Amino acid sequence: MKANKLITCMCLWLAVLALGRPVLSRAESIKLEGQSMVLFLDENPLALRIEDRSGRELLATDGPIRFTTVSGRKVSRFVLWWFWSPGVSRPWTIAERVIAASAEGGILKADLGRDRTVLVRLQAWFLDERTLRLEMEVKERPEVNRMQIAFKRMAEDRYYGMGERFNAVEHSLSRMRNWSEEGGLGLFQLSKIWPSAPFNPFPKGPDMTYYPVPFFLNPGRGYGLLLDDAHYSVFDFGKADRQKLKIENWNRRLNLLIFFGPEPLQVIETMTKHTGRITVPAPWVFAPMNAAVEGEERDLEVAALLRREKIPTSALWSEDWWWRTEWEVNRQRYPHYEDMISRLHADGFRVLGYFQPYIGAKTAAFKEGDRLGYFTKDSRGRSYIFLL
Repeated sequence: MKANKLITCMCLWLAVLALGRPVLSRAESIKLEGQSMVLFLDENPLALRIEDRSGRELLATDGPIRFTTVSGRKVSRFVLWWFWSPGVSRPWTIAERVIAASAEGGILKADLGRDRTVLVRLQAWFLDERTLRLEMEVKERPEVNRMQIAFKRMAEDRYYGMGERFNAVEHSLSRMRNWSEEGGLGLFQLSKIWPSAPFNPFPKGPDMTYYPVPFFLNPGRGYGLLLDDAHYSVFDFGKADRQKLKIENWNRRLNLLIFFGPEPLQVIETMTKHTGRITVPAPWVFAPMNAAVEGEERDLEVAALLRREKIPTSALWSEDWWWRTEWEVNRQRYPHYEDMISRLHADGFRVLGYFQPYIGAKTAAFKEGDRLGYFTKDSRGRSYIFLL
């Protein structure tokens, strides 16, 4: 009798559990349909697959969703040398199966995890006929600061974009970091002694950029992908594993936008519809420009030469490194700076200046910024000062 009651209670408990958490069977997948793409979510093992309406595969995950926590990273300096401590990384935690999922009201929701433990919450929906949004977030672990997803990489895949880059236009078999950087922190004077060193510039590397955009266009498959996040991230386009595209975000969230073309211009048009479009600059911006350095006399000399020889020039750029980090006009080099600008304007030149993104620690500008708390702070709460 007791055994029968126990069996009955267990059956009721399982029924309540099943109603409260709609678990997919091993063979099942759930899908979300849009006008141009279809998203498939497979249960065990976990897999996300995106196809166009003809059934052609655009993107498919390869392996589980992973996350971890890295702590203790820091930078220290000894004389001219900088030392980077990578910190301590916990073992990766994996979400390898779908525990519960539903697709209602145009939104796919799923709990991802391992065994019966929910680790990651996923949501997906179509923003318009050509845009799919995927959101993944680690559940109840605020300390997590790394999240990673891997996609299958095919022979026809090519990866264009990633913002303003100087190393390559197409990024197959490379590893690209997304972080705005200035080159002042590097080998310092040693870069002149060993300019061809494979690690120069160090530690920035060849993918250093002032303007990263975590977006790429894959024309071979007719889609684009944007990581919708401002945290540091890394895109590995098959460098570590030629069969995989890996995206690692230094956050506990991983939000992706997938834009369908299939034509490249359609992808860009759809992407800029959501991110914003660039205002077309004035016509003079597209004309040739020239640089003049070393001071006021040289600027006027170059300007006169350009006009005398009828060399088309819309702007004169005083990219003058003599100014260093003072953020003030160098009156020794430019004693009549305002008058010089007026003369160049009268001759049809726009005048462009240049300041380094640093402020000298012994300048009046630094004292003012330090007093007002404008600068990045070090571990002791003081304005962060480093050797340039």
